[in-house]
Amino acid sequence: IRVIGALHGQIEAEGAQALLAACMEEMETHRAEIVAQQVQRVEDRYLREQQDREYQEALEMDRRRAEEREAQRRQEEEERRQAEEEQRKAQEEMERQLKLQQELEAKRRSLAAQLQSASGTARLALRLPSGQRVERKFEPTATLQEVYDWASCVAFLPENSDKGIEIPERFVLKTSFPARDLDEMDRTVDELKLSGTNILLAAIEDD
Repeated sequence: IRVIGALHGQIEAEGAQALLAACMEEMETHRAEIVAQQVQRVEDRYLREQQDREYQEALEMDRRRAEEREAQRRQEEEERRQAEEEQRKAQEEMERQLKLQQELEAKRRSLAAQLQSASGTARLALRLPSGQRVERKFEPTATLQEVYDWASCVAFLPENSDKGIEIPERFVLKTSFPARDLDEMDRTVDELKLSGTNILLAAIEDD
């Protein structure tokens, strides 16, 4: 209990009024101080809460930025890995194709060296995809496989060395009239009635 005023002895009205007024003024001042302190505490609490919220928001923003940077880093790393993998596969495929071409060329050169000189009575004309035309004589008993062998190595035969002939890696021979694929490798030129005909060499496209 706080005592803010007291009267002793003989009490006069004016003195009592003056004391009462002074007490009221002091009480008002004290009440104002209490209200001001309460307001200050509320403002301080609000300020702390606001600062805490801002701090938490800043932490959350930093966390999200860190996650975004990490996600971006992982994405770039994955894209780089995929690009390197694609480049590696492309390089391997190019080397594989080059090896196949070299093996095929070596095989065709060897076949050209083994091919017997052109002789026989059955003349065949071969039209290439480029529009070039080459001819060769075969024995009537020669098989279609021998015709294919000749077609595959025709670019490496001495008589065609300066013609710039290119033969597809995979091809099929066809007759023009009537149009049909030639695929019976064991049958002879005579049996297939190829003597004096024009044969088309068509590339087989990869699926």
